[in-house]
Amino acid sequence: QQAACKMRSRRGGFGLFLLGIQLFQFFQHISQQNEFPVATVGVLAVNLLAFFSEYGERLEQTCISAWHVLYGKQWQRLLLASYFHAHDHHLYYNMASFMWKALTLERHFGSGYLFYMIAVFSVVTNVVYVAISFFMAKLTEDPSYMSTCAVGFSGVLFALKVVTTHIQPYGMASLMGFISVPVKMVVWLELVFISVLFPNVSFVGHLAGILVGVAYVSGPLKTLMDLPFSLGARCKMIGTTFLSLKTFTPYFLLFILLLYPPSNLGSLGYYGSAYLGTRRTKKVHVCCSTNWL
Repeated sequence: QQAACKMRSRRGGFGLFLLGIQLFQFFQHISQQNEFPVATVGVLAVNLLAFFSEYGERLEQTCISAWHVLYGKQWQRLLLASYFHAHDHHLYYNMASFMWKALTLERHFGSGYLFYMIAVFSVVTNVVYVAISFFMAKLTEDPSYMSTCAVGFSGVLFALKVVTTHIQPYGMASLMGFISVPVKMVVWLELVFISVLFPNVSFVGHLAGILVGVAYVSGPLKTLMDLPFSLGARCKMIGTTFLSLKTFTPYFLLFILLLYPPSNLGSLGYYGSAYLGTRRTKKVHVCCSTNWL
């Protein structure tokens, strides 16, 4: 799969065409509603920028694995891995699911808090992924758990699905587009169905996202995340402060610099690759979600 990731068609393809249709429908919808979801559009833009950046061509430098983080000390992968995709269909599936879920969550939490939530989930999901991989490698004595590398936004997406079903707990949801199941069960059933139907996806990555979502809605993670805010009302007011030009721009520029580094930092990716030496990862798993609520 590593070779396939290097040689995939990224610059164009039917997946991008489908994503373009979804984006047209999305922007048409929000224009009719006379709203502009800043966080949702911003995260969509970051994923698209990552896909077309130079690092989008070299997933072995951005994918997340327990070995890269624990032994390679490549901490930047804890953030970057979530925003890179293996191919255009992978990007389409995740973004088509994300944009509508994020719109619901942004209306509920506000733009600033949703952006904050996604940023935290992006890192924490990958931390949990590394922890599960390390534990499974020790438990099964199978080193592939340490070296298997994953990319994709669907770990974060599964965490957001758990939050969505928490704020909209009743009714039925569509599983795989044609099976109606209770909303509360859909993420767990998706975890199983997707892993069975698409063996190349990262079961551990999706499980990590679900566990992060459960940790948030059950209290512990939410409590930690809300510590910076003295009152619950400030969580919804953060959109007008955190996303202002003074505060949001430095974070956005930092991410752009990671994707498009100046020439004098061009050796960063090479160093990360050379550091591995003969310990190359064997597989790059794809984190993708093919269904949405």
